[in-house]
Amino acid sequence: MRTVLCAVAFISEFAHFVSHLLVLSGYYSIIGVVHRLRVCYFAWDMTSNLLCFYLTRRGVAFVVVHFCIHMLAVSNLLGWSSAFFEFVFRMAEQQFDAPPEIAKLYVTGTLIDVVTHMVHMSNLVKLHQHKQQGSSGMSWGSCLSRVLYSSIFRAPAGT
Repeated sequence: MRTVLCAVAFISEFAHFVSHLLVLSGYYSIIGVVHRLRVCYFAWDMTSNLLCFYLTRRGVAFVVVHFCIHMLAVSNLLGWSSAFFEFVFRMAEQQFDAPPEIAKLYVTGTLIDVVTHMVHMSNLVKLHQHKQQGSSGMSWGSCLSRVLYSSIFRAPAGT
């Protein structure tokens, strides 16, 4: 069961890592994402963060900072709004009318979020590798990377 939780946490962390990079780089805007899904996304992000800490017991500073930032974002989405988070969400919607100080905080906070997800993924892989030492079985990380590799670089049908 713990291995399944680790795999779910890793996939969740990878999904959040990619989504934050897409929004930060401007390749994706959250403008079409309905309010309810935004709340679910941030709640899922916080849950994934706490699950990774529960499983690995590592990255306490990252977990605390990540949780506090996302808790404020969720509270803003639930009606306790602040001017700061209004600007943050508008920037995620690619409306760049925020003061430079808020824009810098948004980029810094999102980069911290990306690094947090990277640290969690690394800690999960280290945990699983530690558990697999001396075992002849293939780790879930190896399985996942093989599946991703084969789905991306699969030969076209009929060749």
